[in-house]
Amino acid sequence: MVLNWFLKDEFEQFYSRIERLQKFLRIVDKELLINHFVELRRHFRQIKRILPKLTHLYQEELKTVNLIPESNYKESLRKFSADLGDEIGDLENLVNNALALIEEILKIRALTQVQEQKQKLKTIINHITTILIQAQRDAFELVKLEKAWKKSIKALHQKPIAKISVIGKLNNGWRLSDIQGVIIDLGGIVEPNPSGTHPYKIVFPGHRSIPLAESTPPFMLVREVSSATGIDNKILIASFSQGQLVAA
Repeated sequence: MVLNWFLKDEFEQFYSRIERLQKFLRIVDKELLINHFVELRRHFRQIKRILPKLTHLYQEELKTVNLIPESNYKESLRKFSADLGDEIGDLENLVNNALALIEEILKIRALTQVQEQKQKLKTIINHITTILIQAQRDAFELVKLEKAWKKSIKALHQKPIAKISVIGKLNNGWRLSDIQGVIIDLGGIVEPNPSGTHPYKIVFPGHRSIPLAESTPPFMLVREVSSATGIDNKILIASFSQGQLVAA
């Protein structure tokens, strides 16, 4: 079912990770004031260990976004996801720069040089804080968008969709009844096509109908459904093969 795509709530986890990063940065800022650079390095290393999880959650969210049909929701999710991708990249670079700078400071013995490098480090921390605030806002917007999307899908599936009796298989063995199930999960329907040369047609709101029959070439079916929904060809092939919508 379409609703299952959002049950993991990747960006709710992402949001909590952002909050952990902010907590670490508050500790780091205090340590910077009293020149505890060894402790500072330890906390930045902890920050660095969190970043791969943020990246993983981001990549999982991209898969989720790519799965949903084309819609205003998808466009908004794409925008916020792209912004977050940039912000994660910036965070990784800044944390690495901060760690390198701390290593330099720990080797310095002249107080004047320490103060100079310390100022550079404060600038990096300020940049990280700014990016974190924006990333947190973008992550929160994504959570709201996902919840709105799930609510709209839930409302859609509360309305029973009448299945018609479809019989037969494509030449590669895909059952027309399985294809119908996937189409319904994608928000479309399969209808009789009495006036055409094909017995059935696939209908998605806002798109021209797609003819369906035992003679329909599988590659054409996949191409047309992908064009109507924005779903990747590989996902559609796996879904039609298994008789249900599958994730990437």
